[in-house]
Amino acid sequence: MARGGFRRPGGVSGAPAGVRRLVAAEGQAEAGETREEAAVREVREETGHTCALGGLLGTVHYTAKGRAKEVTYWAARATGGVFVPNREVDAVAWLPRPRPRPG
Repeated sequence: MARGGFRRPGGVSGAPAGVRRLVAAEGQAEAGETREEAAVREVREETGHTCALGGLLGTVHYTAKGRAKEVTYWAARATGGVFVPNREVDAVAWLPRPRPRPG
């Protein structure tokens, strides 16, 4: 769960202080880093956990403060690490993959 505002452009989105909201780890790729490498690094930096990426979940495009943004999401499996609450993130939850709905 994140609290506070935006960590940095393209970073973890949050809610006003004291309001809990579930958000996904996000961030910008560093120079020379692939999207996959950036995703694994951001999860580690924001949650203290290492992970193995699974399938691609999709890409979202939006505008923030007049700038175009793109965020790509993957399924991931936790492989280790320990979360320590901090001023930006106060809890971490690994969620199960949603089951397909009959349709």
